[in-house]
Amino acid sequence: MKPGGFSGQALGVGAKVLRVDGSEAAPGEVGELVVTRPPMGLTPTIWGNKKRYLDTYWSTFPGIWRHGDWARRDPDGTWFILGRSDDTLNIAGKRIGPPEIEAALTETGKVVDAAAIPVPDPIKGHNGDLHLRHGARCDAR
Repeated sequence: MKPGGFSGQALGVGAKVLRVDGSEAAPGEVGELVVTRPPMGLTPTIWGNKKRYLDTYWSTFPGIWRHGDWARRDPDGTWFILGRSDDTLNIAGKRIGPPEIEAALTETGKVVDAAAIPVPDPIKGHNGDLHLRHGARCDAR
């Protein structure tokens, strides 16, 4: 088992990682986590708003439920959920997703888990507030 990963999808839901064009991502490639055979029990609305629910979860890939998270599946079958696909930080006019910042930290091998959170800034729009998992450290070397 790899840190931060899990060994398999929930049975019977047809989880996949898709590219923006709807094709299936190659092993190791980051894409949208989707469910091709949605299980019973999915919510039918968002706060009583069916249109918002359909627009948010069902319109990106017709007939496929979009989870709203970036994910990747390694060649060995380990799955990773990397963060919200609709979350963006605007730092001094530059748009970046928290998963991109978090991946840059964790891919060094010196940080086990990281979270980048937008903090409002009156001049820059946002500042990135970084949180590292207890016991992990960020070494800029």
